[in-house]
Amino acid sequence: MIYNIIVKNKISKESKYSAYSVDKVIDFFRDDLGYCLNPVQGAYNKYWISGKYINDEVGGSYKSGFINGPKYYKLVVNDRDFGIESGGDLNGWQMAGIIKQEMFAKLRSAK
Repeated sequence: MIYNIIVKNKISKESKYSAYSVDKVIDFFRDDLGYCLNPVQGAYNKYWISGKYINDEVGGSYKSGFINGPKYYKLVVNDRDFGIESGGDLNGWQMAGIIKQEMFAKLRSAK
């Protein structure tokens, strides 16, 4: 599987070591971005992305699936970065870009 970084942690002089919290990243993906995540068996920092909840015109939401079934994209949260693992290089790169755009749009709207 090929790994594509979504966000990388920059080391500053003030904090020599700051790591991403797996729980906080997963909560943000589930609660704020609406992704459906399932833990990967045997890995504490990896989650399958099985779909996304999308709001429709009526005000309800429904689950949308992704290409090649539920076990194609994998969210990986490391200490210094988090990103997407997938079987295809271009698909993973595009998915990482889509998630990055969604994250920045959500963070801009929260300000």
